[in-house]
Amino acid sequence: MSDRHPKTSKKWVANVVKRKLLDKPTYRASEMMRDIRRDYGITIPYHQAWWGKEVAVNSLYGDFRTSYHMLHWYSKCALQSNPGLILYLEVYPETQHFKCYFICFKASAYGFEVTSALNGNNELFTVAYSIADSETYDNWVWFLQNLKRALLSDRRIAFLSDRGKVLKEAIPDIFPNGHHGYCFQHIMQNFNDQCAGNMPPLSRNYLEKSSSTLPILSLNKSTKTQ
Repeated sequence: MSDRHPKTSKKWVANVVKRKLLDKPTYRASEMMRDIRRDYGITIPYHQAWWGKEVAVNSLYGDFRTSYHMLHWYSKCALQSNPGLILYLEVYPETQHFKCYFICFKASAYGFEVTSALNGNNELFTVAYSIADSETYDNWVWFLQNLKRALLSDRRIAFLSDRGKVLKEAIPDIFPNGHHGYCFQHIMQNFNDQCAGNMPPLSRNYLEKSSSTLPILSLNKSTKTQ
C-alpha cells in the first residue's frame, strides 16, 4: 500500500482510533500517526491525525461546551443526593471559563478517618477528586484548602507525591503539621528510567519496608486525587 491514500479522511482516522481512545484517553496524535503507519502502511499528516482525534472524542464524549454545561447539572444532582458532600466549582469571573473543581463525598472523608491509605482490596483509598486548568501553586493551595475543610479531623497526615515542586511548597502552607514524601512507585520508575537498570534487590527490600505510621494521602496528577 502506498504511503498516502486519498480515502484516509478525518472520519476514517476517527473510526480507526476510537476504540484505542476508549482505553487510553491521552492517546496523542503523534501516536496515532505511528500506529496507523504500522497497522495500515499509510502515512498521514499530523493535522489529519489531530482532526481525526477531535472527531472521535466528540463522537465518544460529546463536545467540550456540552460537557461543561453538564458539569453544572451533575454538581446540582450530586449535592441533592449526597448529604454532607463537599463540592466546589470555581470559574474565572471575567469569562466564566472553567478553573477548578473539587468533590469529596462524606463517606470518603469518614472512610479516611477509619482507615489509612488502602481499602479492603489493598488499593489506594480515594478521598477526593479535583480537576484544575493547570498545575500551579495557587491551584494546589485551593485544592489543599478544600481538602482540609472536607476532612473530619486535624490529625497529622503524610502526603506522597511525584516530586512536584509547587506541591512541595503548598503543603506546609496549608498543613503545617503534615509530612511530605515522595511516592515509592515514582522513585522506582525514575531510577529504572535514568539508570537503565533495576534497583538491587537488597535496596528494593529496604525501601519497601520503610513506611510511615501516619495516615497517607497519595496525590496523583490525574483527574482524581487519592
